Amino acid sequence: IGQDITQKKALQTTLIEAREAAESADRIKSMFVASMSHELRTPLNSIIGFLGVVLQGMSGELNPKQKEYVGRINSETGRLLDLANDMLDMQKFESGKIELKFEKKSLLEIAEHVLTTYSEPFSKKGLTLKIENNVKDASLIYGLVDPKYFERTISNMLSNALKYTEKGGVQIFLLNPDEDHIVIAVKDTGVGVAEEAVPHLFERFYQADGVMARKKEGSGLGLNIVKTIVEAHHGMCWAESKKGAGSTFYIALPIEK
Repeated sequence: IGQDITQKKALQTTLIEAREAAESADRIKSMFVASMSHELRTPLNSIIGFLGVVLQGMSGELNPKQKEYVGRINSETGRLLDLANDMLDMQKFESGKIELKFEKKSLLEIAEHVLTTYSEPFSKKGLTLKIENNVKDASLIYGLVDPKYFERTISNMLSNALKYTEKGGVQIFLLNPDEDHIVIAVKDTGVGVAEEAVPHLFERFYQADGVMARKKEGSGLGLNIVKTIVEAHHGMCWAESKKGAGSTFYIALPIEK
């Protein structure tokens, strides 16, 4: 009994070649993103540095209108730098090039440190920013985390809340639902999203409301980076929201006892 498998072999060869081409394209894309992110960060850091010198009046005093324009340039350049950093971090996580350096740290202290960074932008919008520690046992606020990247998670959550909150404020809660986990919740009084959109909020580039989202700043990567970092810490994250009634974002981490 004989069977002609020429077509079958040709199909297998075609599929293998297509897979290799896709993998090659993905590698080229990753290399391009990493290279461009690095190339963008160098001049952007330099521009921000020189703009800081100008704003401080070290090269001569500016009149109010000049100071306003230079301030706007500085702000927009900062946005570009944040975008480059987000793209670079995402590429590193995808390629497994980020190595977390775990330390036993107080999650309350990390959250308080991030709050000092955001006090000014919240104040400028007339928003309140508070932290409330509901963990009664001080020994249960320690987690095994990479301080740098865990600060990034809280920072991204606050940045997201700031972006979509126009009145009221944001509050961070430290909770202890059980003896094995500590939860950090970021609750805002912002616009909120529809219930069906909530499960998708941590997806990359997801826009709960396309028209509204396009009017907002950001790369669309912030919450996805939060999810990636939290899962790398063996934790989990989720959200609760209602359109017009604000949102609450949660991250839960194992407690380091």
